[in-house]
Amino acid sequence: MPSQIYIQYKNLMKSGAFRAAAELAEREAIGASTRGEFWLTQQANALLRCGEPQKALACAKRAVALAPRNGYALLSCANAEKDCGDTQSALADFRALYNDPRVGSRARDGALACLEAMGNWKELLAEAVSAGLEPEQVLRWRTPALAGMGHRDEAIEACREWVRLSPGSSRAHWKLVELEIERDGLEQVRLRMGRQAKIPNQAPIYGEIYASLCRKAGMERSAVGQYEKLAAGGGDVRFSRKQAFAMAKTDRVEEAIPILEEVLRTNPKDNYAHTSYIAACRRAGVLPRAEAFYTELIGRFPTIGGLYGRRNAVRKSIRS
Repeated sequence: MPSQIYIQYKNLMKSGAFRAAAELAEREAIGASTRGEFWLTQQANALLRCGEPQKALACAKRAVALAPRNGYALLSCANAEKDCGDTQSALADFRALYNDPRVGSRARDGALACLEAMGNWKELLAEAVSAGLEPEQVLRWRTPALAGMGHRDEAIEACREWVRLSPGSSRAHWKLVELEIERDGLEQVRLRMGRQAKIPNQAPIYGEIYASLCRKAGMERSAVGQYEKLAAGGGDVRFSRKQAFAMAKTDRVEEAIPILEEVLRTNPKDNYAHTSYIAACRRAGVLPRAEAFYTELIGRFPTIGGLYGRRNAVRKSIRS
């Protein structure tokens, strides 16, 4: 039965609080008299989700040094190597774990991701087919392999079958759109997605793709309208965030500002939201509001150093 502290760690990871999870794991690793490799591995995994692969690799190597045969620690090390860009080492380390009953399937996924990153398309295709994967998993790797080898139409057909077998996979839907844009052009695909998005009870992914393609085409108002429908339909904060980004580039910029503030209260490390928020305040002529907001954020999150710099930058803009 998992300990309460591990349940807390897992809950932090599930909620996206990766920094807090990494800090919790670090404290447990420091205080551990036994099984230090376990918490070092958890710390490495959380650091990977924070986007800090070098620090994650250092933690994973410490875990491996304590337990050289621990499959979870070895897998974490390979994942960190991959994210650091050392795909050759990662590939070898993933393959060494294929026969580990606990992590073998994840190791194979890691190896396939390395082959994709390296552009080894023929090897990727061969390994995906021979790995004994489920049909939709084979298609997940077959699609980029065929596209990489220049067989675009075959890749599109494979991707359509992937979407059919995995209708809930956003990766499959986005990959299909990417391939169709290469073949048909942005406007044709945008119009096609617009028709799909209007179908009653259609999956939200079609509306999300349509809104994204509207933004890509410079049609910010259409994107705003679609994101509003998505936000009203499901309450997913991602849609509100994207809605605000689109609004910030239209004459509805003043409506975007409070939405972006809520986004930043939820995730004060969202750099894209910070950039959009300050630009929106500048465009609306309300930089003093931004200064007051950053003062509020600093009060809530005093340990996040970047907030001070952003407030100072806003103050300089007000004075200039």
